[in-house]
Amino acid sequence: MLECLLRGTYDAASLYVDHPRVMLGSTARRARGARSHRGRVAPERWSATSRGSRRCHHRAHHWISSYRETIETRPVDDGVTEAAKLVRIHRAGPLTTRGRLDAVNEGRIFPWLPVGVADLQALVDAPIAKFEPLHGGFTNTLHKVTMTGGHVVVVKHYAGGKGAFRSEVNALMRLAGVLPVPEVIRSDEARKAVVYSWIEGSTLDDCRKDPAAFASLADPLGRLFAWVARTEPLDAKDRWDVPPLLATARALLATSRVRERMSNPLATALLATLDTHADRLHGTTQVLCHHDIGGRNILVQRAEGDRWRIQGMIDWESAGTGSELVDLGGLFRYATRYDEVFVAGFERAYREAGGTLPDGWYLSARLLDSLRMIDTFDSIREMPGVFQECRMLLTKLVGDLK
Repeated sequence: MLECLLRGTYDAASLYVDHPRVMLGSTARRARGARSHRGRVAPERWSATSRGSRRCHHRAHHWISSYRETIETRPVDDGVTEAAKLVRIHRAGPLTTRGRLDAVNEGRIFPWLPVGVADLQALVDAPIAKFEPLHGGFTNTLHKVTMTGGHVVVVKHYAGGKGAFRSEVNALMRLAGVLPVPEVIRSDEARKAVVYSWIEGSTLDDCRKDPAAFASLADPLGRLFAWVARTEPLDAKDRWDVPPLLATARALLATSRVRERMSNPLATALLATLDTHADRLHGTTQVLCHHDIGGRNILVQRAEGDRWRIQGMIDWESAGTGSELVDLGGLFRYATRYDEVFVAGFERAYREAGGTLPDGWYLSARLLDSLRMIDTFDSIREMPGVFQECRMLLTKLVGDLK
């Protein structure tokens, strides 16, 4: 399975190259202009047991969905060629400073930055006992750092420039105490780096390995997603519209590159599906959206017995305004992972927490999410694994909407 999994208690970040999320960010940017990010502390009703620790700290992981093929020419605010230089360094050969990084850089959008102990020590306020890289991401560079006193943090360096750094810090500060987002210990704009507290627990993806534990999360997940949708957007002027997304999707489905990668029959079927069901996507409410939600970005912890609770939501780098269906589509993209009982429990809890859902929301959310997957097929990179999985997901969606 091509998901980003942070194994166990985050011994390492494992993000695979062949994943449908690799190239999805540009679709969201076509529908809205701004980007933003994260915060802390979960309300009681997010827990399956309504009790337990609410303090949310950060751990390591990586977001990849906002840099597409324009990466080499996209300006960054602290140097118009910074991103391009990084990519060119990668293509010229492996970085060897502080160790050979050729294996790490393979498939990355930004090469792994040569961060050493001196760089990390400058960002933490205690002597470092040990540190280890958290490999697997596509863009930023993360390290797990353990201080001599035992305190553990994550240091994240932003390879994409100060824009991504500022967006993340802004969102984390805005959402702190409102949503269960990571706590920022320190941010350093000159170094384009942030220090987060380490968070113990597992990802929702890991929890799926235990069916009883996973089933217990339907209720707290519904309440959490409703709470996110009810939270004031980060930018009141940020607007998100469906028509540009639909227009882009239809145009892409007519191109030879997308049709060849997707297959002509599937592209034709998707066009027919969009023509038939486009009305499902209009008239939704403008709400705060994570815009890159999924099982790898939701952290959970055992509460008691087989019951689990939500510990946090991470990777808010692409957060902004959107339809209430956006994050729901991201969560339920892999529809076969959620049975009818789970979906019903999620919906019930979502409504009980004050969230509103349109009729047929489950299929509508997945249809909206399909626009992102269609965009993936337009990448200049050949990604057979990504394309194959997107074809599988889109084929099932078309069948479910018949």
